[in-house]
Formats: sequence, C-alpha cells, structure tokens
Amino acid sequence: MNVRGKQQVYNKKEMKWIHEQLARRLVEEQRAIELQKYMRSKKEPSKNDDTSSTGVSCSSWWPSRFLHFPSGFPTRLLSLIGVALILVPYSYAMDSDGKSKVLIGGAYACKNTSMCEEVMPKMGSICANGGFCTNPYSRGCLGFGNESYPPLRVCNSDDKQNSDCLNSAEFTYEEIGIQNGDWQNAMFLAWIYQIFLSEVLGVPARIDNGLNGNANFYDIGMLYNVSKMYYNYEGLKRANADSSCESYNTHINCSHVIPEVWSGQKDEWRKAQEDGLIDPVSSNGLLGRYSWYIPVWLAEEQSDFMSTYGLKGEEMRQTLAETFKRPTNWTYYCNKVSENKCEFEDSVAKRAPADEDEEGKYYDRDFYTGYFRQTDRNNCTLNKSSCTGEFISESCGVTGGGSEQVMHHLNIALKGTGPLGPTGAYSNKACREIWSAANATRSPVIMSWYQPDSFLTKFEGSQSALTAVLLPTLTATCVAKKTNKEQRCSNVEETRFGQREGVCDSEYESFKKYIVASLSLDWKKKKDVEQSPAYLFIRDFQLSNLEISDIFRRLLENLDGDKSSFIGIPARKAVCSW
Repeated sequence: MNVRGKQQVYNKKEMKWIHEQLARRLVEEQRAIELQKYMRSKKEPSKNDDTSSTGVSCSSWWPSRFLHFPSGFPTRLLSLIGVALILVPYSYAMDSDGKSKVLIGGAYACKNTSMCEEVMPKMGSICANGGFCTNPYSRGCLGFGNESYPPLRVCNSDDKQNSDCLNSAEFTYEEIGIQNGDWQNAMFLAWIYQIFLSEVLGVPARIDNGLNGNANFYDIGMLYNVSKMYYNYEGLKRANADSSCESYNTHINCSHVIPEVWSGQKDEWRKAQEDGLIDPVSSNGLLGRYSWYIPVWLAEEQSDFMSTYGLKGEEMRQTLAETFKRPTNWTYYCNKVSENKCEFEDSVAKRAPADEDEEGKYYDRDFYTGYFRQTDRNNCTLNKSSCTGEFISESCGVTGGGSEQVMHHLNIALKGTGPLGPTGAYSNKACREIWSAANATRSPVIMSWYQPDSFLTKFEGSQSALTAVLLPTLTATCVAKKTNKEQRCSNVEETRFGQREGVCDSEYESFKKYIVASLSLDWKKKKDVEQSPAYLFIRDFQLSNLEISDIFRRLLENLDGDKSSFIGIPARKAVCSW
C-alpha cells in the first residue's frame, strides 16, 4: 500500500491543533515515562551480550508447518501471522510550500474520517482518539473481515475496557507479559504471541517493552514503541516473584517471556537457570549469524574486497582509507560542512534537522541524503602507518561485535569511529541509516550485520544488496578462542584484540527463548482443567527463517520506501495478510 501520496498537508494553525492533540495522548504515557527515567540509570545489556519437543500435526485450519505441539495441545488454531517494524516516535517534515506532513508515532493525524479512509480504504478506521485515525485491528486481527470468526479479543491491562475487547475479568487465565526487544525478529515474535494468546487461546497478553510506552499490536492509535532494553531481566524477576504482577500496582516492567535470545547471553541464561529465574532455554525456531557486508556494486568493482585475504596487508591500507570514508550525521553536516549551515537547500540537505531525533540521523529519505567525508584518520599522508577506513558495526556487546580481533590480527586497515565506545560502534538504527545513505549517494561502505533481518531483504536485487565478505574458515578451535563480551568491551585495546587463533567467520546459531520459571511451576501445580494454555503455546511455538523472510517481504511491499515514521499501518496490514 503506497501511503505517501495520501499524506495530509497542514498549515501552521492546523499544526498547533495537532500538537495539542498529541499532548493529550502523551499524558496517557506519562506514568511509563517517569518509570523509564528511573531505569535509564541502570546498565542495559545488548541483545547478544555475553552475559525440543515432539509434535503432532495441527488441523488444516492452521498450517501444521508453523507449530510443533505436544500431544494433547489444542489444535484449533488460526493462520500464523507476523510483522516487521521500525518506528520513528514522532516526526513531521516541512514541504517546500511551508506546510507540514504530520506523521506521529506511526499513527496518522486526522481532522475527519475521510482522511483515514484515504490512507486505509475499506478498513473501517475512523478519525477519533484525540485527532488520530483509529487502528482497524483494535478489535482483533484474525477475525478482521471474517464474519464467521468471533470479532473480539481478550482485553489486556493496557486496554481501557470497552467494546473493542472482551473484559479480561471474565476469564480465569492470568495475563502474560511479553518483552519485544528492539530488533525485528524479537518484535515480530512478541506481536505473534500477543495475537495468538489474545484471540485464539483467550489469554490476556500485553507487550512489555522496557518502560517505553504502549507497544501493543492493538493500540488504538497504532503506536509502536521499541524497547529501550535488549533483555530486561528485572521485568523477568518481577514476574517470577509474582506471576500475576498484581502486587506491583502496575503491569509495566513485569514480563513472563522473551521470545528471542542470542547466544551472547549464554552466561546470563546459565546464571538465570541456576537462580531459578527461568526454565531451561529452548529454540524459537530461528537460525542466525553475523557477517561482514559490502554493496554488490562495490564487490563488482573491487573484487579484492570480497574476502579478508584481499583486504589484509599494509599494501591495502591507503586503498581502504581512501575508499571507506566516515559517515556524517545531519547535525554535523549542517554545522561543520554546509557552507550556509543548511539555511538553504543543497544537494545533501534540504533543511536543518527539525528536532532531536533528526539531529542524530545519518539519512532521511526526504531531507538528508547522508554524507561521507574524509577525516585525518583517512589521511595516509598525515598518518602513514595508522590511517584507516571506516568500519560500521553495532555495539561491542553483540555477538558480531568482535571484528576488532579479525582486523588487528589480519592487519586490515579498518576501524570504527562511531559514538559508542570503546570500539567506535553505532546504534542499530544508525547502522541502517548509514547503509541507506551509502545507497543514496553510491558511497562505499563495509558493515557487520546479522541475518535474518528485513534490511537484507529490503535491498535484495539492487546494486546496494548486502554481499557477504569471506572470512577465514570456521573451526571449533577458533570458536573457542573468540573474544567474549568482557574482552570485546574492554577499555584496554590489547584485551579487545584477543588471540590470533580466534580469527574466523561466525557460526550459525539457534536462537533461544526465556520463560520465567513461575509460569511453568504454576501450570504444573494446577489440575488439567485449570491449566492456562499459554505455557504450552509459548514453550512449543517455533518460527522458521523462511517464514520470517516471507513476513519481511510482505511488510516491504506495503512500506513507502525508506519512510519508517508511517509504518504503523503497513506493519499491521502485513500481520493480517500473511
């Protein structure tokens, strides 16, 4: 669905009205925001920080390849769904005519229902909710447009009890809190869990995103707030101590399941199991790995870049330093590079950044193409033996954050200079923006990234498709010698470099899931007729890489290019059309 051509244009007076409506909405989020301020002082692990069941076929009503359930589990299931999502919490962009396109938190600001019908034709969205188009799936996903299926879901604790859902007080099952993480697979799975529990099994379920506002699939305004914590162990501890979460006077930061956990958490999950916090971890069905990538056009022009054998050596230092320039965020470009401080449009920026979110961006499809510049670090005349090209990667805490070990021991003249120390890394969002900027400006870039992820799917078939760089062969000995999180994130450079024997490609890993121990204990203590179906579903649900890829493609078909601030509509449509 192409929504770009349907965006409404507002003048300054109307913008004031919109801002007033937004302020009213933000009041509802205030409690979570206050708690969030408290949590900011706490150290938050990254998604990969070091820190099998036999099944029976489901009925044809639910394709059996999606689920593997033990004997006796209910098999009257609905078609599996999923969604990929990246959101800009709030943005509006000025057009050349001085008017504004209003895109707020994935929701669509409106003044009448006809505006909603333009964006979501024949979907039943209306203009309400304080000046925003309503979520057409607020009553449920699986029964949408299907009169033969009950239209209502079970309410969760984030709902205002209304006609859009069935009062959860009428059900005997305790609510399930699901952490969503801040990367795509985790977010997809959290929504899948919520929809299945709420609409098929009659179990109240909500998304717990680490005190960052409403993240539920059913949110009336189609908001989606990614988590500010990769793995929120505090939320698990609260749910394990009180499975109902009622003793905390709030269900915020109280969660029973994390649908996706990477192997970098191995030390943490071993301790959590020993402490009785979680059940033994099990697979969520997905396999993934980190690799180095360059765009396909660069691979065609510079075949030496296709492997570490071609990248290594002093003879390649100047080539790498001159090729891989430093990415430049929007604010730096306007303040330090632009001749007019972005007061007037040029070939890179149409204007200066409008808010704090835009200031740190490395790319914006409409207003900032991105810019790659040569710094003193790239200058081999000034720094003959230490000049380097830029290497883009996520935090040292992630499983793929050990690239320094490879670059040092193979003498590959690349180094990150991003804002995340001590390795000069970038946030997940920034990495995506940098690659998009390289695509828009046809600039060389080399980046460590992971699969499965829709970012790879997004550029498939284009000249900017992510093409893997060949690293040394993986061996068991090498895996044992790779640096762990503590070593990768050390402030001592020699510690981060690790041993030469640990230089090799990364292995595919099976992603795990966390389930708090109290959930399984409560299930085992109850009689068969009193047991909640939530535990068995969560324990045995699996999703494959092919199925995730299909979800990615469906989402990308509905997305308006690179514009993520309007994703609330196409994301939910992808869920219910798959």
